[in-house]
Amino acid sequence: VRGGSASAAALLSVAAVALTAAPAPAAAQEAAPAPAAAVPSIPAGEGEPLARCVHAFGEAQRLRREGKLRASRAELLACARSECPSVLVERCVPWLRELDAALPSIVVAARDEAGADTTQVRVIEGGVVLAERLDGRALPLDPGPHELRFEHPGAVPVERRLVLTEAERSRRVEISFAARGRPRARARPEVEPAAGPRAGLLRPAWLAGLGYAELGVGAAALVVGTVTGAVALSEMGSVRDGCPGDICPTELGGRYRRAATLAHVSTIGFIAAGVGTATGAASLFLCRRGGSAGAAERAELALRPALGFGTVGLAVTFW
Repeated sequence: VRGGSASAAALLSVAAVALTAAPAPAAAQEAAPAPAAAVPSIPAGEGEPLARCVHAFGEAQRLRREGKLRASRAELLACARSECPSVLVERCVPWLRELDAALPSIVVAARDEAGADTTQVRVIEGGVVLAERLDGRALPLDPGPHELRFEHPGAVPVERRLVLTEAERSRRVEISFAARGRPRARARPEVEPAAGPRAGLLRPAWLAGLGYAELGVGAAALVVGTVTGAVALSEMGSVRDGCPGDICPTELGGRYRRAATLAHVSTIGFIAAGVGTATGAASLFLCRRGGSAGAAERAELALRPALGFGTVGLAVTFW
């Protein structure tokens, strides 16, 4: 105790009372704290810094229990200062480390109207400015739901709803701005909407590629089926010409088996062509429905054979 004065001794007794009455955050659900003892009056002068330390010590715990981690961290920083009694600092410093590990944060990546990266973004929640501009660093927030508003000069503000959990660090939030007077594409919400009657219409971009690949497989299978079928018919006709009265000589057995094998291959080819064409057309049809809600109701599909010199195919038309 500096100077051994009576007032300093009284102030230390205040700290001892606070330490006894307030439970630690790590043991918030243990036995109920004992009734608070009467706090002696704190004289002016050197008692004011100690009073602030004791107040910050108690407030940090209360705010932590209420889930207000950012405010609790500010109080822990106050009671962890070297000006505070060591008996308080020894508790506030480890609590501060625990809270830093539990405090969630987000990292905002913003693009302006031209699609270029920008840091001129103001982050607002409930009318309170959380950041005047972006600096690439994580922005700490309390756990729970948040309604954030992002503002960029000359652009339409963007609002985003987030739900953060404890210890969720550096969650990436991407924002794209559009110039005022020009419609902005609706941002995908962080919380997915409930499934409705039109849920599932939107499909990923690779669905179109898959559809074309399936149509290609179907076309190739159609060619194989057509060629092998034609060869099988030719072979079978030759065998029948050499079997008068359905009585075939032994040397034609090999040609007959070859014709039967080609017939099976042709059948498999036609089946694969049908499956590939149907799945490919369905993939492209669903992809078109996902591209435009208005056109989805009017989209139609037409299939027709495409014949050319030495080629056989299937044409697919959307409108």
